[in-house]
Amino acid sequence: MLRRTSRRCAAAPRRLPKRFHFIEPCAGKGALLDSLIAAGGECLAAFDMEPRRTGIERCDALTLTPADLPDDALIITNPTHSRDLLHPMIEHFASLASTWLLIDSDGKENERSAELVSQLQIYQPIGRLVSSLAPR
Repeated sequence: MLRRTSRRCAAAPRRLPKRFHFIEPCAGKGALLDSLIAAGGECLAAFDMEPRRTGIERCDALTLTPADLPDDALIITNPTHSRDLLHPMIEHFASLASTWLLIDSDGKENERSAELVSQLQIYQPIGRLVSSLAPR
């Protein structure tokens, strides 16, 4: 699973700057985190409700505040795919910083997601991977 996730994430960095700062609020085992660091990113913080590796802090992503993010930091994460949690996360993250999410690519076609997707600057499906930027 770790390798498969990393391979699928490989296409996302093409739209990222060569150097960037990010936080990962749903870090899990850190697979995406590792891919982003390999692509030139500097991780400023990594969180998860149930961290599965050292270096990832226990934190509910919905409790993050603007004070938790430096001005130039992106939020980049592979959030839960449960719509009941995903939609509030999208809204919350987008209110904090430019946000890149790995979400299922049927989100654009889903009626429940239509309002959120319409707010995206970029919607780039890449198989299962979708990178999306939400403006501050």
